[in-house]
Amino acid sequence: GADMKTIGIQKTKAMKQKALEINPDCKIEILDGFVTEKNLDHFLKDVDFALDSIDFFCLDIKRKYFKRAQQLNIPLMTAGPIGFGTAFLIFLPNGMTYDQYFNVSDKTSYLDHVGSFYAALCPKSLQKAYVQYEKKEVIEQKKPGSSIAGVNAASAAVVVIAVGDND
Repeated sequence: GADMKTIGIQKTKAMKQKALEINPDCKIEILDGFVTEKNLDHFLKDVDFALDSIDFFCLDIKRKYFKRAQQLNIPLMTAGPIGFGTAFLIFLPNGMTYDQYFNVSDKTSYLDHVGSFYAALCPKSLQKAYVQYEKKEVIEQKKPGSSIAGVNAASAAVVVIAVGDND
């Protein structure tokens, strides 16, 4: 949603503006700040289909978000920009949990959680052929190796799944 016309506008407000241009009847509430354990229930209130756009490296709250959505019987989709493409997953209320899929638990260290999350999103790491980065750079500088093409691919995947005809 960010482009040259929205420079200086908060990303959430720019996205709301774009959504209302497409469908003026949209009901959009902007929550200031980040998703936290304290506002998680409010964030998921009246939600039919949850989307994960929590930063790749904010795994603690991401894990709690997935768990709470599943407890509330809300399907959840995550789509991550990986190189020039995307990896997307859909978690259903009665399906595999976040912990099962990413092989993590309360005892998993942050570094191991990052590794498990990354490996499960892109097990073949096909982007390594054209995205050059060092593991140290990924962890310390929080640069997982994505591109604007990957961001657009992730957005497209979300739209196709979330808004498409699901009959």
